[in-house]
Amino acid sequence: MVTNSFDFVVRHGYTLVFFWILAEQAALPVPSAPLLLAAVFATWIARELIQRRRFVKKLAITRDRDVVLCCSCPNEVSKARHAVRNAVPLLVLLGLFLALPACTSTVKVRSVRSEDTYRWVQRAMPASDEPSAGTLELLRLHGLGRVWRAHPWAALQGIEDAHETGLTARFAAVELTLLAARRAADEKTGGRLDLYLATAARSWDYLFDRRPGDPEPGFDQDYGSAVMIYADAVARVVETLANAHGARKATTAITVRGPAGPFELTFGRGDWRFDQLKTLLAVDRFAVEGLPDRFIRYGLGAPFAGLAGQDPSAPASAFYPPKGLGIPVTALLRFAAAPADRSATRRADVELLDPGTRESVEIAGEAIPVAADFTAAYGHLAAIGEREIREIGSKGMFSPSATGSFHRMILMEPYDADKTPLVFVHGLWSDPSIWLPLTNRIEGDPELQRTYQVWYFIYPSGEPFLWTAAMFRDAIDEVRHRLDPLGRDAAMRSMVLVGHSMGGVLVKTTVAASGDTLWNTIFTVPPAGLAVPAPQLTALENALFFTPKPYVRRVIFLATAQRGCRMAKSLMGRIASALIKLPKPFSDMLRSIARNQPDAVAPAMRSLLRRGGADAVRVLRPDNPVMRAFAAIPIAPGVPYHTILGDRGKGGDEDASDGVVSYRSGHLDGAASETIVPCGHHDAACPAAMNEVLRILREDVASRREGAMPHRPLPAQLSRDKDTRAPAP
Repeated sequence: MVTNSFDFVVRHGYTLVFFWILAEQAALPVPSAPLLLAAVFATWIARELIQRRRFVKKLAITRDRDVVLCCSCPNEVSKARHAVRNAVPLLVLLGLFLALPACTSTVKVRSVRSEDTYRWVQRAMPASDEPSAGTLELLRLHGLGRVWRAHPWAALQGIEDAHETGLTARFAAVELTLLAARRAADEKTGGRLDLYLATAARSWDYLFDRRPGDPEPGFDQDYGSAVMIYADAVARVVETLANAHGARKATTAITVRGPAGPFELTFGRGDWRFDQLKTLLAVDRFAVEGLPDRFIRYGLGAPFAGLAGQDPSAPASAFYPPKGLGIPVTALLRFAAAPADRSATRRADVELLDPGTRESVEIAGEAIPVAADFTAAYGHLAAIGEREIREIGSKGMFSPSATGSFHRMILMEPYDADKTPLVFVHGLWSDPSIWLPLTNRIEGDPELQRTYQVWYFIYPSGEPFLWTAAMFRDAIDEVRHRLDPLGRDAAMRSMVLVGHSMGGVLVKTTVAASGDTLWNTIFTVPPAGLAVPAPQLTALENALFFTPKPYVRRVIFLATAQRGCRMAKSLMGRIASALIKLPKPFSDMLRSIARNQPDAVAPAMRSLLRRGGADAVRVLRPDNPVMRAFAAIPIAPGVPYHTILGDRGKGGDEDASDGVVSYRSGHLDGAASETIVPCGHHDAACPAAMNEVLRILREDVASRREGAMPHRPLPAQLSRDKDTRAPAP
């Protein structure tokens, strides 16, 4: 049987080998030699089985484990047994041939996704605990392919002992030092700070100590990875310094020692000091939720989210949010040249930069962009302060007196005399948190960020809007007086105001002249004819008399009820009005006037004053006399104003409404632009509405660049100018 088998191979194998050689010479696609031999033996086995195939009726296994084939031809049983037994050596030989590819260096190519290839080539250590392909290859060449996993520092020493100084070896040192720092941190063996310092130093050298023969940074695939490794190492160093090493109290320098050599860290350079920041969180430590956009600028350094508290040396800190001012910070470690002696101390300057004012830093004579995460700071501040702000908004609606006199301006960034204040005013039953998505987009636009600084005005929205509007104007004047007492800052003379819903009504009082219209709507006598204490009379005058503010350059009305809204008269509006509790001093003053001088009050307003006045919801009714008189007051010429109204995507026409404010109520003749967006009333973060606000702001920036709309001269007296009022009858 074996002889017959090899006879078959000899007879048919020569033919197959002959045609295989011809195809190989002709460069035609042919199978490998082991596969060809395997095909020959497979063909022989198939031939033997076919020749001995008969009509098998039963298969049984006897006690002696011999195979018995019961078939129609008894003589075939012995032949079948003989064929199976003699096929065993050939099957073993076939297995050896099939195993040949595993013993050879066969090269194979398979299809993969391009995304997987780029992910492998461009991966960086911050995203993985495995070095890059170039570093792994270098380790294998020096017999360190397995050492680095358990002892990365020993692997690094092995490369240095081999006197490898090429670019690949220098980058391998960067990756292995970071890996050693991570292992030390995970194992809690100490040395974490000095190893991260060594990682940052090696990254710095790789990035800026370029040697003759090195490729340009833009064409070095490891250059971007080194930037990320530097950022990761700097983030770990700075957060460790801020939390554990007394950097808040350090004013000169501290020394850090370890196996990587001593480092002397100096403080004082940069835009921020450690003691100015209440918290300093690396942005890779948390995720931002609730803000649809994340604005990041790629560059050098480690982005942080800082929280600045009040500082007696900074007057602007009095206007920071209650929890502190959320600011983007970029940490930088600027290393001196590496000493020839590794045991010598190396100096590094710790710098906390403001990426909003510093777009680049100079290193080795080149302008290097500064990395930044502008969204993380706002997200962190919103997360820790949203509850308090929302409570103020809710209490300010139904119980204004519970919030005290909380009418204040909130600065969302450090005051900059070169940036124009962009003031946002929220509406009824709302709070400044509605502006966070829009603020985030403004901070993410480099041109708008360079031009504007964002301010919020927060107030108890349940009070009558004329009363609150006076507080709003006082708040602006207070900030101007505190931050620019001499009136020298040009930015303070060209503010842009944005008001949503009732906030737009407050904004209107800064660009309109009331004359005596509102006073005559409520009273029948001039201010001098009211027998009330002087402080109360002054408060009434401030609320009912106003003139255009010369420092307002442009106004944007967003879903503003210029003529009131019908919902204020609905059942929901009546219930809300009944729940609002006005401040007692305000109500007592109006009741006193209605009781003691009824003839001094207009007949249509007597009943209202006897009840202690009208809350914000009642005043917004379209048939309210005060609302009608206010709607009739025109906006002063010379100040462009824009209206943005919603129609909930139902088609903009004169009957459109955003669910609360109708088009007829929000429309203003003479507007520089009027846009209807498919948004609801309470959706201040609607993309279409935000896009229109950004468009208007860019238009404002362009007009400033072209020199249009020169600043109007400021009067000597920055407070209310009563001399321009029309005389009372």
